Amino acid sequence: SFLALRIGNKKADERRTFGYKRIEILTALLNASLLIAISVFLIIEAIDRFIKPTPVEGGLMLVVALIGLIANLVGVMLLHPHSHGSINIKAAWLHLIGDTVSSVAVVVGGIAIMWLNVIWIDPVITIGVALYLVKESWNIVYETTNILMQGAPRDFPFDNLIREATSIEGISDIHHIHLWNLDDQTLHFEAHICLSQDMSLSEADRIRGLLEGRLKEMFHIGHVTLQTEYHGCRPTNIQHHTNP
Repeated sequence: SFLALRIGNKKADERRTFGYKRIEILTALLNASLLIAISVFLIIEAIDRFIKPTPVEGGLMLVVALIGLIANLVGVMLLHPHSHGSINIKAAWLHLIGDTVSSVAVVVGGIAIMWLNVIWIDPVITIGVALYLVKESWNIVYETTNILMQGAPRDFPFDNLIREATSIEGISDIHHIHLWNLDDQTLHFEAHICLSQDMSLSEADRIRGLLEGRLKEMFHIGHVTLQTEYHGCRPTNIQHHTNP
């Protein structure tokens, strides 16, 4: 994850004109997918241990779990400040959270086995932790896949954006709208705007700049590309909106 973070910070070049940010998305997808696979394996193993219980050394189990818990807590605290700014770090942080929760569960299980001789608690705790990891990892898989498919963010207020665009004097129509995430932080937007009347290039550019500024300020879009036209191309997709 840290290697991907370093690569992702490289500047764009002639071959990678969008930069290297998506290496972090690929890494996050790989980490989350691997975590799901491991969780499924743990569930299968836990079910087998539940059906065919085997004796567990509670004392040894408790000592190993405590050592792992301390190490994982250190990692969680180190990564937590960065987990909200990068989906790549979030995936790594989730991995450590899973290990931490597992260690806590094993500690509880070790105590239960030592004091109550409840052997079945070990596979039950394992299944619970694994299901939690699958749920959290699936969210990352969904989000990273959506980014790689150039999908728009969930719950993006398209209606508000269109309303704001067509409320600007001089814009009669907006179409060929495309919105996508370059990574988990940067939004890109492109569209055609149809001018309401024939006008000078400088006036058209003023209107374009006004809309671009509003899109960046109000909708936090990092990169905006707008094409102005007057009786230009006929819209061919469903993203066609006219100012009444």
